[in-house]
Amino acid sequence: MHNNVTLRVSASLGVSASEERGEYQFEALQSVADGRLYLAKQNGRNQVCFRSAA
Repeated sequence: MHNNVTLRVSASLGVSASEERGEYQFEALQSVADGRLYLAKQNGRNQVCFRSAA
């Protein structure tokens, strides 16, 4: 609380991971993470959705 004002903050995150070393497709990882972000929002927000890109 600051100056008698309460701020409520929430976060929805989409996470993707790859075990590949060296060359990998950033766009593919970003696309998976983006899809997980929208899933987190659809499921009610305030959560993290994860999927391995492997």
